[in-house]
Amino acid sequence: MGVHDTEAFPWLTTERRWLTAVVERGTPVLGICLGAQQLAAALGAGVRTAAEPEIGTGTVELTAAGRADPVFGPEAPRLAAVHWHGDTFDIPAGAVHLASSDRCPNQGFRYGPAAYGLQFHIEVDDELAASWAPELPPGVRLGHAELRAVQAVGRRVLGRFVHVASRRSS
Repeated sequence: MGVHDTEAFPWLTTERRWLTAVVERGTPVLGICLGAQQLAAALGAGVRTAAEPEIGTGTVELTAAGRADPVFGPEAPRLAAVHWHGDTFDIPAGAVHLASSDRCPNQGFRYGPAAYGLQFHIEVDDELAASWAPELPPGVRLGHAELRAVQAVGRRVLGRFVHVASRRSS
């Protein structure tokens, strides 16, 4: 599904309204893939079909701002990721562009101190990868070594996000 599939999934509109409200309150948010697209749309940015899908393991390159970011900076200059998307988003006005890839220049952003949108996946573990395997396009495989790298990056990045979020909440 995509952010524009509101007829089939009306909750997408409700979720965007909720995202707008919680970001305005300064509540920490982490949106991954569709979540990042929803967050971008909630913040007024465009979301559209990409020139071509990006699917499989790979990397994202951190921008200068990404290398300075408290959540992503320690991973500089690039980090392992899983890609599985056919849509892309514009960076919302006022947001900080954090990451890009060859196929998708807008891979990540931060809005305010703690609202993050990531087009790429860092949350993929063995169980999730196994559940995705039957759904992947023919010829696409999430390799063991690549998944290990993504899991290591994911644990570190998510740990730093929780740290930033907990400071915002206290």
